[in-house]
Amino acid sequence: MRKLGDPPRHVAVVVSVQPDSCEEFEGFATSISGTVVSVEVTNLRTAGGQAACTGPERETRTEVPLGPDLSPGETYTVDVNGTAAVFVAGPPEPTEVADAASDPEPTPVGHVRAMRVTVLLDDAGAGLEAVFQALVLDRSDGPAAGVTVQASLQGPVGTQMLRSMVGEARTDEGGIAEFRFGVEHAGTYLFLVELAFGLGAILDRDGSGALHAFLEVPPQQGEQP
Repeated sequence: MRKLGDPPRHVAVVVSVQPDSCEEFEGFATSISGTVVSVEVTNLRTAGGQAACTGPERETRTEVPLGPDLSPGETYTVDVNGTAAVFVAGPPEPTEVADAASDPEPTPVGHVRAMRVTVLLDDAGAGLEAVFQALVLDRSDGPAAGVTVQASLQGPVGTQMLRSMVGEARTDEGGIAEFRFGVEHAGTYLFLVELAFGLGAILDRDGSGALHAFLEVPPQQGEQP
């Protein structure tokens, strides 16, 4: 589950399937009741009965805003066309951290950008550990060292086994934050850089070159895809 902005704007990444050329992604509608957010994603049949429906099956990835009014720390359920996932609403992005007068700190780095997200284990299989690296630069294009980065791994998307895992890592001298997540099932996973904070850092989403990466995990022998 993705969290953006101040106040936080939560976004669900939804993968919908169009089985042939006669069907197109139409749109989505959302509603909230208590701690349950319902999302209905629809396709549209665009051809008449006489037309031949050809072409391969396609997928559409859609970011669905869940609204700015979720309570920080509250557990919510997102139901997308009958498939549910649970997440905890996050707080607003941190503001700049003031230096303590009696304990000098390094110079604040200001706005930072995530310029590259790398999947190190492209051939990761179910039951293994997937490793991701995010390169974070300051506004002078230098490495932003010592910045805490928060990222999440969601997946397998579009399945009943959807989970959202969140981790934190600090950038090294080269501006790289490394994350390790256990991958339990085959399918498509979304790795997403959520926040960067510390040393006065604020993540500049518009200036970032990449905030996410997809990981395709093949099924193990005998496992259903």
